[in-house]
Amino acid sequence: MFQCMFSWQMKDCFNRGRWLIYFSSGWNIVDMLSILLFIIGAGLRTVALFNSTSDIWFDMARLALCVDFIIFTLRLLHNCYSNQVLGPTCSMIFKTVLVLMKFLYILAVIWISYAVASEAILYPNSVLNSYTMFFLLRKAYWQMFGQFFLEEIDAGKRT
Repeated sequence: MFQCMFSWQMKDCFNRGRWLIYFSSGWNIVDMLSILLFIIGAGLRTVALFNSTSDIWFDMARLALCVDFIIFTLRLLHNCYSNQVLGPTCSMIFKTVLVLMKFLYILAVIWISYAVASEAILYPNSVLNSYTMFFLLRKAYWQMFGQFFLEEIDAGKRT
């Protein structure tokens, strides 16, 4: 499959001899990125095969091939637009995701403001570092779903 895609893209690119026209389409850029990531991933897998003492080559190859797979499957969505049923459905899903992103932005602003304000009220002398930021946002996230960590908030034992 890779050979077919690679040869088709190279024929398309060199047939006209115009690189700017070829790369003016966003899907052609996605195709070339997918091909390039596959070549990088396959090369890194070959290096990992001969250099078995270090796992870093295998991890980098796996990462490159995973990103390539994501890009390739997103590219397959382009083929759905020509289908009479799937085309409007994909278009509707993309528009819904754009509206959802606006909502998630508003939710993130409210979430972060609540997290910072509640932490400042409960722990006025706490030091701000990456550890505190992680648990501050994590605690506020779970509080949205009803997990209030009452053992941390409670001031003391009542008798």
